[in-house]
This record gives sequence, structure tokens and C-alpha cells, in this order.
Amino acid sequence: MPITTYQQTYGYNDSIDIYARANGDIAAMERAKDEVRVLMRARRHNAPGTADDFEVETNDTYMDIYKQITSIFFSVIVGISSIALVVGGIVIMNIMLVSVTERTRELACARRWAHGSAMC
Repeated sequence: MPITTYQQTYGYNDSIDIYARANGDIAAMERAKDEVRVLMRARRHNAPGTADDFEVETNDTYMDIYKQITSIFFSVIVGISSIALVVGGIVIMNIMLVSVTERTRELACARRWAHGSAMC
């Protein structure tokens, strides 16, 4: 379908995705990206030295995005688990403190009883 027909049908403001595949090694992919960039800059009449008003994305681009998302997710999970670990430690410490405090009275009473005192 010619691009002009597409734009007349769907409008001029929609973005257009063009997918291409380069066979070969990494050097072939880089050459293909360079050729696409040159063709798109010529088609869009971009002056030399100006920024591209389009994007050329590869699988590496999406892999970088995935790595960023997973690293953020990992950081959040580590933070949440650290907070949970600290809260759990405080709860266990509190329970142990209450247990020792209650047992202290019982131990004092048992010591008095062992030494012959009948009252606790």
C-alpha cells in the first residue's frame, strides 16, 4: 500500500511503524540501520546536524528496556523484603522480651521456694 494512500485513509497524524529484517551478522544489522537512517532523513528532509525526528529500534532496544524494568523490579523486591525482615526481627525481639520478663518473676519465685521461703 503506498504511504499516501495509507495517510489518506488513516490520517496524517498517526505514527507509522515499518518493520524490516536484516540477514547476517551484527555488521549487516548496523549497515541496515545506517541505510534506514539515511533514507528516512532524506525522505523527511532533515538538515545535516539536526536530530532525527524518527526512531530506529532494534531488539537490543527492547532488551535494554526489559533490563531496566527488571532491575527496578528487583530493587523494589529487595527493599520490600528488607523491610519485612526488619519488622519480623522486631516482632520476634518483642515476643522474646515479654517472655523473659514474665519468666523472670517465675524464676525469682522458684529460687525463693528452693531456699525455703513459702511466699512468692
